[in-house]
Amino acid sequence: MSSPYKIGFLGGGNMAGAIIKGILGSALYPPETLCVFDISEEKRSFFSSQGLSVAESEEALFSRCDTVFLCVKPQVAPDILGKLGAVSKGKLLITIMAGISSGYISELLGGGVRVVRAMPNTPLLLGSGTVALSAGVGAEECDVALAETIFSASGSVYRIPEEKMNDVIPVNGSSPAFFYLFAKYIADFGQACGFDRQASIEMAASTMVGSGKMMLESGYSPEELIQMVSSPGGTTLKGLEAFYQSDLEQIVQHACEETAKRAYELGK
Repeated sequence: MSSPYKIGFLGGGNMAGAIIKGILGSALYPPETLCVFDISEEKRSFFSSQGLSVAESEEALFSRCDTVFLCVKPQVAPDILGKLGAVSKGKLLITIMAGISSGYISELLGGGVRVVRAMPNTPLLLGSGTVALSAGVGAEECDVALAETIFSASGSVYRIPEEKMNDVIPVNGSSPAFFYLFAKYIADFGQACGFDRQASIEMAASTMVGSGKMMLESGYSPEELIQMVSSPGGTTLKGLEAFYQSDLEQIVQHACEETAKRAYELGK
């Protein structure tokens, strides 16, 4: 008798939860066709309470599911995947593990799998994520299309070559943390000037949202948008001069390079 489960999740952390939320919210699959395994009993209980099936082990998850999302930390991939070769043949694996190539995943499982790589970001939790997607070892167009459909339920999807998956991490994967840090410093200044802390955070955050929409929807380039805010001899230009004098471009470039470098260090 064939298994009723179609989509499995190895790991039940924030990203897995966001993907599942998108699937259920868009009615792509009913909850009973989703199956999760996590080493945390608390997480297994949570997903069970949401109507999902819960596997008792990694092996059971793979045995039940045609497609499995790999949502575990890259550091534990060798130990976990190394024992799943016998139950992985013919499966579609969609991995969100940073730095871990599709070739290495296939190698750990002894081949016979199809792998799609994805790099999502945390705004996926609110349905506003940005996901980079690439076809890996054995993946066919229908496999990538399935992954694209699932991720599109929680955000925007961009296809890129697999060899660029480490380089995209500072662009969409880690960059939310960079934006949060920038907003924190602006909110800190507002608080130091006597504004309410929460109001300062909200003003900075809503300004980021509006600015992002301007970049996406106005049709203007970043350079043109900067110019629109920068009146000659005005306040914004004075602030921008401070950034230029501090070589903000070099600071951001260095942060992105270090982020990608770490992905390559983790990479297999």
